[in-house]
Amino acid sequence: HGDGRFGSYLSVNTSGKYQTLTVNGNIWLPGGTGQITWSNGDVRIKSHSGYHMSLDTYDGSSAAVENLRLKSGGFVGVNAISDPGASLHVGGSAIVGRTNATGAYPNDDYDLFVGNGNSGTRILLYNNSGNYHSGLIAYDTNCLKLGLNNSNSADSLLTSTAVNITNTGVGIGDTSPAGLLSLAKGTRTLDIKLETSPATGDMGVQFRA
Repeated sequence: HGDGRFGSYLSVNTSGKYQTLTVNGNIWLPGGTGQITWSNGDVRIKSHSGYHMSLDTYDGSSAAVENLRLKSGGFVGVNAISDPGASLHVGGSAIVGRTNATGAYPNDDYDLFVGNGNSGTRILLYNNSGNYHSGLIAYDTNCLKLGLNNSNSADSLLTSTAVNITNTGVGIGDTSPAGLLSLAKGTRTLDIKLETSPATGDMGVQFRA
């Protein structure tokens, strides 16, 4: 009872002295709410009513604030989301990718940043109810692509019907559209070009085989 003092190490249910406190067994903290605090209160793990748990860290100016919340049922809230409504609920921008490179873009200018450095970036939409189990949104070397995935186990865009957006136009089945809209089928291509001269206002349709 009351305050107590021990030596440099305290071991419970073991003779080993591996850290300042070594416990062989479970630890029970009674009560519906409570916290474990260290680093002069700058970091803490807290329990909350409703069987929630949070991880708080120092905000750099005055207090420890909640950064991560684990809700009963498995929902996770990030960045002060105290009542997450989905498996992962993020308050603020999120960066996702196989690399952490973001170029010169400010990290908080976008709700979702998906990147893969200087390699192609892919987003896969999955549903196995048909012959094509997924669709792909891809960006690589100045071309944004949208189409079906031609493989049910790998990254393989179905180029014959994919939509390709470049700085020159939009191609359907054509990865390098020469006009504002280019439609390709096999070796045959239909280019639709709109003249930019306001004086003539000409419109042209070009067929290429």
